[in-house]
Amino acid sequence: MGVLADFHGRLGNLTFSSKDVSNMRTHLRGGVTYRDMDATLEYFQKQQAESSSLYYATMIDDNNVVRGLFWVDGRTRELYKRFGDCIFFDTTYCTNRYDMPFVPIVGINNHLHSILLGAERENKECCKGEILDAPLWGRYAFEKQAAAFYTGEVFELLRDSTRYKVGAVESDDQGWSIQIVHPNSTRVRMVTIDKDATSYTCSCNMFDRDGLLCPHILKVFTNRDVEKISEKYLLRRWSKEVTIMIPERLSGTESAFGVPTTNKLRYNTLCRKMTSLAVEACLGHEQYIVASAGIDTLVQAVRTARGSQEMQQNEASNVATSQQSKTPAVMVKNPTRTKGKGRPKEKVERFKSIVAQAKEKAMKKKAKGKKTAQKIPPCSYCFEDDHSVQTCAYMAKTEALAKDLKETELKL
Repeated sequence: MGVLADFHGRLGNLTFSSKDVSNMRTHLRGGVTYRDMDATLEYFQKQQAESSSLYYATMIDDNNVVRGLFWVDGRTRELYKRFGDCIFFDTTYCTNRYDMPFVPIVGINNHLHSILLGAERENKECCKGEILDAPLWGRYAFEKQAAAFYTGEVFELLRDSTRYKVGAVESDDQGWSIQIVHPNSTRVRMVTIDKDATSYTCSCNMFDRDGLLCPHILKVFTNRDVEKISEKYLLRRWSKEVTIMIPERLSGTESAFGVPTTNKLRYNTLCRKMTSLAVEACLGHEQYIVASAGIDTLVQAVRTARGSQEMQQNEASNVATSQQSKTPAVMVKNPTRTKGKGRPKEKVERFKSIVAQAKEKAMKKKAKGKKTAQKIPPCSYCFEDDHSVQTCAYMAKTEALAKDLKETELKL
């Protein structure tokens, strides 16, 4: 109401009350509530018209009721190519009115962060920060190689190798077996090296599980003066290159093809450019004149381009309309609503077992023949409970004493 009052000068100028606004809001919400799925599909169609990389699919039953939705955009597709080797699904979100589980597809990026595929966005500043050299823990050649290859978060995991100690070493025709001991535990890991010293395996199986060399193998590297990590142990999905090589349309303000893919991205990009222009143009008289004249020229050019685009869209829409008129559109239905959790708004009789019903019936029958005891008010003479003035013992004693005194006076 305060905002509406500001538009009309003051609250007294309004021709409606807050109750009218509330009723109108309820009416509008009610209209939207019963076409949730239609509105959702309309939104997907709008986004798909702006960006062809968006894909969505629906699962509809024989009664035209939506039973499932799936959607994926261009960002998800690109990130899945890089981080799709490890994904998981979380089906615990099931709190909406239709009791339909929301299943986000979650992955792990090269910074060891859990990401919602389709919502991940790495900006240029993050990429610049990753290019900086990470602090080293020693002067080993393979360490510098790892620092240049891995992201900072991944490289930090390699520091654990400095805590371990080398134990017993055994050799045979197949290669070497080296025990790696944790200083604060009796647990021992066994690192095996082939005879050509090109293959390293560890009993912890960290590389097979995570795609990263474990601290035990790195400790063997330091012990045997290994200078370079083999390329087969450097997975690209953990590298800085993945972040840097993510297409600009996913990481920055500009698209890799020069034009952002959606209206919102185009609007945000133009706003940033115009803001930067205004910052420079406001510093002097001549700069302002040049910028203002240039903006006026751009406005006319944009309007001309918009007019030609609208003509093409009208022609395309006329063709689409004529095709759609042959087959009438059918609105999809919302799934069946489920009862809300918690205490019901209306009093609902709880279902009782046969035994509980028999006990309740017996209790009612037993109480039927008894009169409800009425509460006796306190005595008006002594003001004590559990008796009335007619049965008050104190009043009876007082009356008896008064009667004796009167008889005594008469005798005298």
